[in-house]
Amino acid sequence: MAGVSDMDDLDSSEMVKDDRFADFVAKPASVHEKNLFGRFVDRIKTTLFQTSKKDLKGRVQELEKNADQVLRKLHTIKEELRSQIDGDVFTYVETLMEPMARDVKRIQKLMNDQASLADPAKAYKKYNDWIERAKLWVELEAKVDDQVAVIKTIIQHTFTDSDCMIDQDLQVISDYESHILSDLPVSEEEKKSLQKSLQEKISSDLESLAHLKEKPTNLELRKVTQWKSDVDRNRSHYFNSALREIDAFVQNIFPVQDSGEQHEHLVEIFLQIAKLEEEVPRLLFEIHHSDLEDAMQKKRLQMRLVPFQFEIHQLNLDLRLTPELFERLQDVQSKVQSIENLLL
Repeated sequence: MAGVSDMDDLDSSEMVKDDRFADFVAKPASVHEKNLFGRFVDRIKTTLFQTSKKDLKGRVQELEKNADQVLRKLHTIKEELRSQIDGDVFTYVETLMEPMARDVKRIQKLMNDQASLADPAKAYKKYNDWIERAKLWVELEAKVDDQVAVIKTIIQHTFTDSDCMIDQDLQVISDYESHILSDLPVSEEEKKSLQKSLQEKISSDLESLAHLKEKPTNLELRKVTQWKSDVDRNRSHYFNSALREIDAFVQNIFPVQDSGEQHEHLVEIFLQIAKLEEEVPRLLFEIHHSDLEDAMQKKRLQMRLVPFQFEIHQLNLDLRLTPELFERLQDVQSKVQSIENLLL
């Protein structure tokens, strides 16, 4: 069993707001008001929203300290669940909880990166997403023997993960659009006009992506993996379609060979990473449901991992990776590292 430092991966939407956890933290006489997570959220609310930037480093260090405390709590809850619930159900729990330590460490690294902190909103948003996941599991502390409650948490965590990926795709599309338009040799007024026309071109894909946030009612645990797979497949389709629309739009207006090659290359990287984001988690889930004592099965899984390792290595060598793409690639690489550790 992995220790606290090995509980790995995670990401979602919007910065923490002052009233975000009001109900959770302010419940009178509840266990949540006095527990570790309640104190953690309270500290984050006062830590993130100071207006002065001069003590930012100290605030980041305080967040790191509080996150480490919550990780220990999550580890304790996971071990209690291991002894209390059905083994098949616990497989889902482990698959979702293991990435959390690595995720928060990666967020901490981002916040300690001075270049990233030029716009700290994204780092704080990632902390908020991580808090949302941690909140789901800490609220189970008093119900670790309630398998129905555990299953509801598994499904809700899966929903949260899905929303997070959709938000990330929408953000990347927006970033790609801004990147492409910023390079065009036209005035700011013309760029605004082009942006309006481009938004009309990709509006259908953006709306379709947003509609994927609609959730089924009464989803059974045995169907949650298929539901997530279907959403991921559709998400990838709309994401890729939007990127291609942007590229085609620009190429139609400015059919310059060098620019076209650069844009085409960026689209190719976007699509490669999007495909990895879809396929690597599937392999990780499959491994958690495989008999790793079977040498042949283990060898087959190891062979399936090799192309992912090679593709990630090649992408890491590409000097044209944007910061956003690099960060997404690091997320995928952390999952691959989890798989490598499981297959040792």
